[in-house]
Amino acid sequence: MKHWTEQDIESFRYRLGSDFVEDLEAGMEALHLNHASLAKRKGVSQARVSQVFNNPGNLTLESMIEWSRAADMKIGVVVYDDGDTGNKLGPIPAEVFRRCWELCGKPSTQWQLEEASTVISAALHGYERETALTGATIAEPTAAKSQERQSGNRRRKT
Repeated sequence: MKHWTEQDIESFRYRLGSDFVEDLEAGMEALHLNHASLAKRKGVSQARVSQVFNNPGNLTLESMIEWSRAADMKIGVVVYDDGDTGNKLGPIPAEVFRRCWELCGKPSTQWQLEEASTVISAALHGYERETALTGATIAEPTAAKSQERQSGNRRRKT
């Protein structure tokens, strides 16, 4: 069974817009920026901000850049291959990419990423040796958690 974002382009666009709005809101919260302040910065009404945040399915790349800039944030587009050729799991949430970037120390250049990757690889290698010695295993997400994530995504769409 394919993920609900596979139904049509609008569904997929809605998912991407929802991820964008979630990240934008999280960033605004960290900056202590509310919807009224964002509306003022963007030169739109608070009602327009609410409209975009409640129905992000019609956002364009251009408008996402504008909203990001109004919040003193940046946006990036990531193309990736997760091996899910049948799209059973849907797109990886933007939060996963953002959190990985944060865990790597927020590298902004390829060299910084390589340095972070070296450190992370060394740490993981040490963890793998430790788990091999203790017999511990890395917990895999349960089917219930995966289903819960997919259900949550469906609920947001409605």
